[in-house]
Amino acid sequence: MRTTFSEGIDGFGSSDTILTQNSPLFGKDEVSKWPVEIKFRNKVFAKIYRPCEGRDSYRVAWKAAAGRQMKSFKTYAGEKGAKNFTNGLVKDLAQQNSVALFTAAQAEDALPAIRQ
Repeated sequence: MRTTFSEGIDGFGSSDTILTQNSPLFGKDEVSKWPVEIKFRNKVFAKIYRPCEGRDSYRVAWKAAAGRQMKSFKTYAGEKGAKNFTNGLVKDLAQQNSVALFTAAQAEDALPAIRQ
């Protein structure tokens, strides 16, 4: 039988082990350090920035052939959230998938050339 010292001593409150093991919450997110770096095989490919003063959206930033790209999301988690988008993006960037490297304008410019 195990001994639990907090139960055996009068006046000693409940243990705070569970409370100290939980990560601090920012709103509904379970993130303790911002920006969140999204890695693939120990290399950072993208960062997620939290909403700040004047913004109500999470921003995802990454580098592509055209330079720094950004996209905004209303939520951090979920199907249409920043985290879900970034996980797929990072895999494409790591594999040097051409779709992830182009901006929307560059992709539209490339379509006529591909069709010919």
